[in-house]
Amino acid sequence: MNYIQRFPFIISSIMAIVIGFISYKGADYLKDTCVKMTIGLIIFYMLGIVARRIFTDIYEELDRKRKEELEKEEMEREESMKADESEINISDTKETPDLSLHNMDFKAEE
Repeated sequence: MNYIQRFPFIISSIMAIVIGFISYKGADYLKDTCVKMTIGLIIFYMLGIVARRIFTDIYEELDRKRKEELEKEEMEREESMKADESEINISDTKETPDLSLHNMDFKAEE
């Protein structure tokens, strides 16, 4: 993320060097070369600011979506854990049939 903050300076510096090299090869006067480089610095710095803003917005949007997905997964995990706990509690509270002999009436067969 640190390079994103420096992006306008980096892009404008690179383009100023390119403009200076092209002007030098074209045998322009020094004054014309300096004016072109200055204008290039200003224009590409502004373009870099716009690009940095776009990159930052994209990064923040992706980060927000990732956090929302993590929160959603966490909530689903908690809900499934609660459902599992309630199933355990329901199975613990089911009445089992009384199989003891003291409740049975035995009648002798005649």
